[in-house]
Amino acid sequence: MPDNVRRLLSAWIIPLMIWFVCGTATAASYRHLLFAKYDWSANKGFYLTLENDGPAAGALDPSTLYLILGVADGSHWRYIKTKPAWTMERAYNVKAVIKPGYAELYLDNTLIQRSYGGYTSSPGPLVAGWSDLWSFDPSTYYVRQSLAEAVAPDASVLFDLSVESTRNEQLFMFNRQSRKRVSWLVPDAQTQTLSATFSLHQFSNPRLSDPFVDTYGQCRYASWPAKVAVDADLITDKTAEETQLAEWGLRANVDNYGGYTDLGWKETGTLYFRVVKRDGYWWMISPSGNPMFYTGVCDAPAATWEKTPVSDRFSIFESLPSQTGTTASAWGTDVWGDGTGTRYVAPQAANLVRKYGTAWESQATNSATLRVKTLGFSGMAKWCGFYPGMPTLQVLGRSGVPVVSRHPDVFDLTVRNTFRQVLYNQINPHKTDPMIVGWSLGSEIDEIFTGTEIREVLAKNSSVAAKKALSDYALSALYDGNLSALATAWRIAASNIQDVYNSSPNPSDADVEALRQYYADAYYRYVYETIKSIDPNHLYIAAYIVPGWWENENDWRLIGKWCDVIGYDFYNHDFEDNRLARLIRETDKPVLCGEFSFPALYRGTRGFGAYQSWANDDAESGDLYTAYCEAGAANPYCVGVCWFQYRDQPITGRGPGRGTELVYGENYAFGIVDITDRIKWDLATRMRQTNLGITAYRQARSDSRIPLSRAVGALRYAGGLWITTDSAFRNLDVYNTGSSVNRIDMVDAIALAKRGL
Repeated sequence: MPDNVRRLLSAWIIPLMIWFVCGTATAASYRHLLFAKYDWSANKGFYLTLENDGPAAGALDPSTLYLILGVADGSHWRYIKTKPAWTMERAYNVKAVIKPGYAELYLDNTLIQRSYGGYTSSPGPLVAGWSDLWSFDPSTYYVRQSLAEAVAPDASVLFDLSVESTRNEQLFMFNRQSRKRVSWLVPDAQTQTLSATFSLHQFSNPRLSDPFVDTYGQCRYASWPAKVAVDADLITDKTAEETQLAEWGLRANVDNYGGYTDLGWKETGTLYFRVVKRDGYWWMISPSGNPMFYTGVCDAPAATWEKTPVSDRFSIFESLPSQTGTTASAWGTDVWGDGTGTRYVAPQAANLVRKYGTAWESQATNSATLRVKTLGFSGMAKWCGFYPGMPTLQVLGRSGVPVVSRHPDVFDLTVRNTFRQVLYNQINPHKTDPMIVGWSLGSEIDEIFTGTEIREVLAKNSSVAAKKALSDYALSALYDGNLSALATAWRIAASNIQDVYNSSPNPSDADVEALRQYYADAYYRYVYETIKSIDPNHLYIAAYIVPGWWENENDWRLIGKWCDVIGYDFYNHDFEDNRLARLIRETDKPVLCGEFSFPALYRGTRGFGAYQSWANDDAESGDLYTAYCEAGAANPYCVGVCWFQYRDQPITGRGPGRGTELVYGENYAFGIVDITDRIKWDLATRMRQTNLGITAYRQARSDSRIPLSRAVGALRYAGGLWITTDSAFRNLDVYNTGSSVNRIDMVDAIALAKRGL
């Protein structure tokens, strides 16, 4: 799981916004969205923001704070902005009016400016109280937004910000956001009026509030009914948990590997996990031959990870686990490898000792196993290690393999041999383990080749095999063997290929992209073929590509070519978007989502950060989990989805970082269990209900498929509507059967067809 900024390569990211608006690129920024509904790259939608910038050193203050209205027409953005002499703790009222031909911005009922031009709406929800995580630098102030109201002729919404706006100052220090969202579908021709009320407040010296974190790793300035107050609360909860898990019991209709035994069919058991396609649907097949839709949990048991940095800020913690004795393993130095000597600690360790005693690490593992099984999950997922008797997804590393830039030089025989040995050492001891679902190498952006990387390789000396291979490929494939044409295009002097090897070329972006794809293809092929030669028994799952966090869509195609299953991570409120759905169809391979999550924000009242796919509370997290799993199970290509992660992150952040800030890195409530090792029952109950029935749900969706001609005929009879398929029928695409633009779900189409209409 990467840092939060890495997750935001989507339509919501605007990394150059301050440059476009204010004319200067700066090193620090803070941006609070009073209202927003936009797709920056597509030039669609609008946003109403408070945003400022400043020097890299020091915290941002209101002297550089702008109020900005941005409106897009499908081709470009236009802006209205103002920078008043802000008064602290004063209520401001702002209103934006967006009409088909112009937009207006008002501050305290005074017109700031009218901007003439068109407007084109953007898909996605309307959000309020949001702060972009890429522009969340330290500031001397915070925004209390108490009102957010949107009105159109046929729609209106009033966001309830009462809880968020009345939080104490210390909770704003942890999280300056409110975060509300709602579906908002208003025709472009209708007038939209957006109103917000806010005030600005100066932060006091945070040291006056030390300590921020109590003995149990919870925010001292937060209060909720289940908050741990004394050690006895942990023991009481442990007893209650044991009673509940025993009452639920384990699944009865599965084999030893999680395969379902009551679907009425099975495949030949091969002693290892594999995938098969049946009636148009891909299925994960257990070693015993039984079908399953794999649901997994990442990063368990997390007894000593994730750790939070404590150097230079011990004062923010009421107490921490001992650095010696029973909890010594909870501590670490430079856990992110940054060489700063920073000390880190896993605050949950003290709670595990209070709960389980001196054998806390082994007990945490046993507890995680029982919980995951009882909640109906198929097994563990990424970042979990090896669990006896529990299926897992294993991520291999390439530590010890030399790199030429970011990746090993797979054109160099010596490097290839070293690479193979590193993989062999990790795989060989486990290649006959039936509990391994599959291997992958690395994860996410670490396994994506970049254009910058290619230029760095070409800048190397002539002894680098990758440089020679790229030069040879360019000459033969890009320039048809014409050395003169290559030399001219690369702006070098070359009378033979050795001159090219010795040069420092400057190829075009198009050439770099072609070379990038060539290198990536060679690398992915080497990894796949090498791993399969070491272990032909297990699946190879591609390295969990993140849609949008790549150079371009070709990365999906390149990775998808050399694997048995395409692994990907997708943090989104919906199971897929149009781009992901299209790529999944195009590659026509089974896919497995290695990470998704809906961490609860708790309306900002517990000290956690606001993640991009957040939920309001644990119950909503569970409801979103159900919807995501069902959409995945309904998709013919998806063979499983995995929740990130088992335990909440520390509210002070997992790092990396060092200093006196309150939060470093991610601090999200991702977990099924919290920092005190207590199950979130509102989430867990919903997860269990979903997990127990999800494979049967997939079977039912598979059984419901009918010929397209019957479905289209049914829709014509129903009034000549467009078909917009749900995720179970993405392979059908969109068919125009008339002039109406109403949406009809394919499930409804099937129902009509089965009735003979």
